[in-house]
Amino acid sequence: MKKILAVICLLVTHGYSIADSSKTIESIEKQQAYEKVISDLEKFENQFTDFAQERELNCIKAFGHKEFCACVFNEMPIAWSFSQYIAITTKPKEKLGYNKFDKEYKEVFDKVRPIRNKCVDKLKF
Repeated sequence: MKKILAVICLLVTHGYSIADSSKTIESIEKQQAYEKVISDLEKFENQFTDFAQERELNCIKAFGHKEFCACVFNEMPIAWSFSQYIAITTKPKEKLGYNKFDKEYKEVFDKVRPIRNKCVDKLKF
């Protein structure tokens, strides 16, 4: 995640370099834009971290097995919350509207059950 943020910062700052010390309106605006991007990235990283921790904690509360939850959520796409994981693994695809999903959504959706099975096999439940 930090690598992604570093790349984004490099891409963003490339256009916002303030090499000279003269404080023109343009350089001040560039500096403000740069600071806003950094602030937004920090907020995004915090939200991402909070979401990831919450879904793993909810799993641990429900199953009481930290290793299983870590296995599932280390493999599972970040797009899915714990409640979505439960729905995907317990309900028929048709009841979840699978036939209406676009191709990319189906591909991500279809990864969840095999991840669950892999983790169950790995931990010998």
